[in-house]
Amino acid sequence: MKSFTNYIKKPVVFIPTLIIIVIGAIYLYTHQGEKSVESVTVASGSIEEEISVTGKTKPAESVSLSFERSGRIAEVLKPVGSSVRRGEVLARLDVTESFLDLKQAQASLAGDRASLEELQKGARPEDLNISQTKVENAKKTLESSNEALYDTLRDNYTKAENAVHNYADQFFTNPRSNNPEVNLPTNDTQLKTNVNQERFKIETMLSSWKVATDALVKGSSLSGVSETLRQNLNTVRSFFDDMAQVVNVLTTASGGGYSQATLATYRSDISTARGLLNTALTNQTSAVENVRNAEASLSLAERELDLLKAGSVPEKITVAESRVKADEANVAILEHKVSVGSLRSPIDGVVTKQDAKIGEIAGVNVPLVSIISKNNFQIEANVPEADIAKLHVADMAEVTLDAYGSNSIFSAEISVIDPAETLIDNVPTYKVTFIFIDMPEPVKSGMTANIGVIVAKHENALLIPAKAITNKDSKKIVTVLGADNKTKEVEIEIGLRNLEGMVEVTNGVKAGDKILINQKN
Repeated sequence: MKSFTNYIKKPVVFIPTLIIIVIGAIYLYTHQGEKSVESVTVASGSIEEEISVTGKTKPAESVSLSFERSGRIAEVLKPVGSSVRRGEVLARLDVTESFLDLKQAQASLAGDRASLEELQKGARPEDLNISQTKVENAKKTLESSNEALYDTLRDNYTKAENAVHNYADQFFTNPRSNNPEVNLPTNDTQLKTNVNQERFKIETMLSSWKVATDALVKGSSLSGVSETLRQNLNTVRSFFDDMAQVVNVLTTASGGGYSQATLATYRSDISTARGLLNTALTNQTSAVENVRNAEASLSLAERELDLLKAGSVPEKITVAESRVKADEANVAILEHKVSVGSLRSPIDGVVTKQDAKIGEIAGVNVPLVSIISKNNFQIEANVPEADIAKLHVADMAEVTLDAYGSNSIFSAEISVIDPAETLIDNVPTYKVTFIFIDMPEPVKSGMTANIGVIVAKHENALLIPAKAITNKDSKKIVTVLGADNKTKEVEIEIGLRNLEGMVEVTNGVKAGDKILINQKN
């Protein structure tokens, strides 16, 4: 190998080589850090500006319901998960007393209306005779009804006393003492304590009940007494409901050596007693209703007779008209009282909560039932303040649900834009509600929804990639490549942007201009 010293001694070879090396070094030095460039031609086309947000589905309607009046719950008709229609009854209170009062008020209204009509017509002798006959017949009907109620009340005591002493006492030690003790095995100590206490209270109640029954006067008005005696029947029936719980759980393995036949007899005895008490309550309700109807009929007949006798003077007609108006108001009040004893659904939907329990006392305005709309869902999304001014009520949107995948696209429209901000991580956002135009089935509350809203669209717009734009001194700048391959920086004005990274240029360049982009080392 020749040494470098020998090589440089040949000037013919060395000098051109050196020149080439120097020129190459100068080129590399001057072009060090120079960037390769890529250009794009400004072209016209269509551009849409879209706002994309994420939200959650929720029922368009949801309600929590409570009774307007307090009372004992008599029926629960719709458990959780039930589909309900608008106006359908969900639960009912015991409105027996209010219903009877309503019937009496309706009868009074009908009577007063009839009396007003007769008064306006004027009285005739034959009308007086007929009216007098009506009064006499109404008195007889009332007397008969009171006698029937008298018999019913006495019979109800007998049924209750028979149920307790002949059917229940066989299960107690010292049943009529101050310390009765149920002699059936049970693991429910609270239930055992309850029946013992109830049996003690019932014995005292039976004694006072007998005194009250013996004091009844046949043919007299007994409506006031009947309610107290009805409460006595309910007390005894409640006692037998608890006894049924004790007896019905007994088995041959419960202890005590019970045979199947013995257990069947026990259960039959309790069932028979409960049947007696239910019959007694039904009979008493019917008898009381008959008395009230008879009282209303008598009152009506007497008022008709009085009006006929008084004649059709204007003052009497005015009084009769006032009485009718008062009756109408009373009927309306009682109709409302009966009506609010039924809890009804205000919407079509599904029951999501049902806390009403038969036998419990419902409080006023205590929420018991919740319902959400079944087929009517909406979407709520929080939109940043930078985009909220671009949205308007009735704007259309395209929605995809994660549960259905991105290929299933549904239409929606903006129904509400909240005027007040909501801070999320200290960033102001605004809640926007969308309603489905073509709602998918089935939708559940809480599904993730991806929403796109086209807020603007321009045709024949000049378009360039957003990455070709730089910011200098608060100006939008692009680098234009001329025909001579020389570049110059041009200030532009921009319009719409889309999610694909394209920007509309409204001023500064023209179609066909070449713009430099994607400058890389």
